[in-house]
Amino acid sequence: MAVDLGSLNVEGKQTGDREPIEVVAAFMVVIRENGAIQASPDINAPIQPEREVTIDEMQMASQKVADDIQASKIAQIVQAQMAQTAAMMREQQSNQRLAESLNI
Repeated sequence: MAVDLGSLNVEGKQTGDREPIEVVAAFMVVIRENGAIQASPDINAPIQPEREVTIDEMQMASQKVADDIQASKIAQIVQAQMAQTAAMMREQQSNQRLAESLNI
């Protein structure tokens, strides 16, 4: 993957006469003033970068976004497993009460 840092100026606008890049999908990752990393599907959100991004910042922010997505996926899996376990426990308790009422 090639990274073209020279195509953006400090205001984040494209420089030169360039045609729009055709893409399948796009999102924006920004580093907030407090250091927080934020990803957004809104690529038209107004932003005012203080300066050009460095390769190290791009790598760090990209890794943070990837890590957060992975953590979210894991949390969803754990939540689904906990819900499944809770449903199984409720069914088991119901079966136990039924068995006790039938003196089995």
